[in-house]
Amino acid sequence: MQQEIYQWGHAQHPTLVFFHGLGSTGLAFGELANYLPAHHIVSFDLPGHGMHQP
Repeated sequence: MQQEIYQWGHAQHPTLVFFHGLGSTGLAFGELANYLPAHHIVSFDLPGHGMHQP
């Protein structure tokens, strides 16, 4: 099973992990990451969403 993981910002910064809602993908947080430059943002596609294989 392949898991798509998305990251924004520097790994040295405090990490925030975001979970998307129904019908969305982990990429939904890319724009939000622009407003949180002092954080390392991590998100991923839940099973059956985005690039994740069901």
